[in-house]
Amino acid sequence: MEQVLVSLEMPGLISLEILDDKRRELVLLGNILLYGEINAISDQVRKTFDAGATSEDICKVASFVVRDRKIFDTITELFRAIRYEGNKRAPYISVVDDCKEID
Repeated sequence: MEQVLVSLEMPGLISLEILDDKRRELVLLGNILLYGEINAISDQVRKTFDAGATSEDICKVASFVVRDRKIFDTITELFRAIRYEGNKRAPYISVVDDCKEID
């Protein structure tokens, strides 16, 4: 993880080519967050997970980019609340509703 954070702190110091896939994708995600490329976040998160990163790895990169622990904790809690509320409102399959549609 140190290589990722150094790459974000001092671009060009460590060549991305020497990093393994996971670390390279984490650096790319960090750069996307740093430069506010909102449209690229979802795709890069998918690539980062596919390369073997964990949610904890991604959160470390995000907290490093944000650099303000209080703001990061607040945003993290916001996402937890959104996920919780979203799950409560997720569509569900009802056998009763399915039977009504057959009639």
